[in-house]
Amino acid sequence: RRPRRSASQWQRLISQQAASGLSASAFCDRRDLSYASFIQWRRRLQSSEPPAETEPTAVADRSLEVVSMPFIELTAPSAPGALCTDAERWLIELDLGGGIQLRIAQPR
Repeated sequence: RRPRRSASQWQRLISQQAASGLSASAFCDRRDLSYASFIQWRRRLQSSEPPAETEPTAVADRSLEVVSMPFIELTAPSAPGALCTDAERWLIELDLGGGIQLRIAQPR
């Protein structure tokens, strides 16, 4: 698996490739870079398209709108091995779409 790179790191690599005189394919082979990722980032950075990691894109489908929820701190029972009361238990439910739900609960 290859590391994730920032837009500025990709821009530096693209500049190095241009100065190297190597083809993009040869440059990627020598640097162990994904050729497809290199080309995608080169196109993205050459056009005025903002990098995905720095500029969020608008959601066209309002059913996918993000709802902000407050941070919930999850803590362990006060004593090791102690059981939680119903009031102390927490339950997290995520609706992943397509009828798939993920439920994580603190054991009783």
